[in-house]
Amino acid sequence: MFTIMNGMLYIYLNDVVYGKRIATAIASKADSTFVEQNGYYTKPIEMVNDKINLIFDVLYEVEYFDNSFREQKIWSVQLKNSSQYDIHDRNFAVEISTNVRYGKNGWTMIDPYCSIKEVKLSWCTKFFIKYVFTKKDNIEYKTPLEKVYEVTKPEFLSFIEKYELEEI
Repeated sequence: MFTIMNGMLYIYLNDVVYGKRIATAIASKADSTFVEQNGYYTKPIEMVNDKINLIFDVLYEVEYFDNSFREQKIWSVQLKNSSQYDIHDRNFAVEISTNVRYGKNGWTMIDPYCSIKEVKLSWCTKFFIKYVFTKKDNIEYKTPLEKVYEVTKPEFLSFIEKYELEEI
């Protein structure tokens, strides 16, 4: 999850043990109210005091046609932890998954309820960015608000760089 505070992008954390916090790996974005822990600077937050009016996540989807799952056209994607390709290489790949146990045609079974497949972006026909808002314009949503935008492949890669590969 992410938030923007004072015009800067931060990681937003909300857990039972430490509560609500923002975090960054960039020292220049942290002031004296941040605490350094394991290479990250974190700050506990109070929604009213710190004026956070936007909390969101960014997800990635592609249109990809797979002969094994002809009925599904839009796939949520995950970045591969160790891709052999640079993000701007035309062979850059992401992973798609399904809740079906399937091990053919490039699919790998992870467990009885999940299979994954590496898909090169050059095989995809459309690219989407999905924003999932839990707070927007100072309104908190019990059911997250989702907005999906079709983007070009270069824009898709730019979002991946901004929210996944660059230090925030």
